Amino acid sequence: MARERAAKPVSVWNWMGTIILTAIPVVNIIMLIVLIATAKTRTRRNFAIASLVLIVLAFLLTAAAVVFFGEEIINWMQAFNLTGLLGK
Repeated sequence: MARERAAKPVSVWNWMGTIILTAIPVVNIIMLIVLIATAKTRTRRNFAIASLVLIVLAFLLTAAAVVFFGEEIINWMQAFNLTGLLGK
């Protein structure tokens, strides 16, 4: 078993930049994929993997909710006169 060298800790400013970039839609997915492939520290790679898994999980749960409750969502929007948001 090869011992890993002690990695230099990631700075606070680096983490702040990472978190700000993950808040931007579409940019976050691209950045996380790049970070998974190129991260030099294990903590940043694990953060990117966990964040990407959560994004995919949220997307799948939202898609499932629309499939199963789509008609109810439309009825709710009509009840609150939000049908203009649907483009009708």
